[in-house]
Amino acid sequence: MTAPQTTGRRFDAAAAGVAAILALGVLLSALPLAATLGEMGVRALRHPDRNTPVALSGPAEEVRRLLRIDAAAQEPLDPEFTAPPPAPVDMTGMTLVFHDEFDRLDLYDPARGAGTWKTSFIFGKQTGPDAYESRTLSGSDDSIMIYVDKAFPGLARRPLGVDPFSVRNGVLTITARRIAAAERRHLWDYRFTSGLITTEKSFRQTYGYYEIRAKVPLVQGAWPAFWLLPTDSSWPPEIDILEQIGGRTVFFSKHSKAGGVDSHATTPWPLHDAEAFHTYGLLWTASTLTWYLDGRAVAATATPSDMTKPMYLLANLAMGGRWPGNPDPRTASAAFQIDYIRAYSLPPDRIGTPNPGPSGR
Repeated sequence: MTAPQTTGRRFDAAAAGVAAILALGVLLSALPLAATLGEMGVRALRHPDRNTPVALSGPAEEVRRLLRIDAAAQEPLDPEFTAPPPAPVDMTGMTLVFHDEFDRLDLYDPARGAGTWKTSFIFGKQTGPDAYESRTLSGSDDSIMIYVDKAFPGLARRPLGVDPFSVRNGVLTITARRIAAAERRHLWDYRFTSGLITTEKSFRQTYGYYEIRAKVPLVQGAWPAFWLLPTDSSWPPEIDILEQIGGRTVFFSKHSKAGGVDSHATTPWPLHDAEAFHTYGLLWTASTLTWYLDGRAVAATATPSDMTKPMYLLANLAMGGRWPGNPDPRTASAAFQIDYIRAYSLPPDRIGTPNPGPSGR
């Protein structure tokens, strides 16, 4: 996910290029490409983070990239990432400092100044007629949904009672639902409601290991995420531990402005048995970012030199936007299920030394 100050780049394939890619996919139908193209389509040809179109190396190269994704390649695709040995998470010396097993949902209450999870972003108006500013990312991603909770009034005089959160058997479900036409006037004419939870008011940390166990929706246009943002409201940096756009591929990202230069790197990874729960983890040290899938390291990159300050946790389910595309008109809902979220601190001897270069290299 990205904050509205987005100013970087985004892959945006032209229609002719897309047609050429799909045609080449037919010619290569003997290879395991069709399913991936069907699930990812144009979205696979768009960089997941930024808006400005960049030059592509050509349809053939994009098809080769898609083939590598579909074939469960051993190495990530973005050149800024490396493929570490698939070792398990080394928990030596780590201390569990935050966890929610979701036996209940403890939402932040601004009146009391207490609670674990805030349901709006740190930026934008938090209340009043412009409260959508803190409950959407539409300024950067053309989102068609708004984040709510059951106490949120929108433009009405009293709470609308729309609750995207439910807890059952230790699992939090964030449900995005299509808004009835008659109710859109209270919600700035957005098409879907959904949920966001953040620890802006309850937990932040520099470095550490962060993990979510979750089940992502296999729904066109759905965009679940688990990510980190700095507590000082700056952007970037940002670390995306998990993103998915409705298909059987997940994405890991880092965003930086070290040295005053925007740097955005994202790599995809195939998600086998996508209908099941999986664990997604990040080990953040001063020198390296390492992503884990089901307890095994799958991607690593140098830590940018501006990722040395406290960050807080976010988990959400977005719907629509330039990267995932919009849901099918017949889609009524999508669900992001979370079993737990945990954070661990690192012992001093595992934090390491910050990288000196702007990009962390």
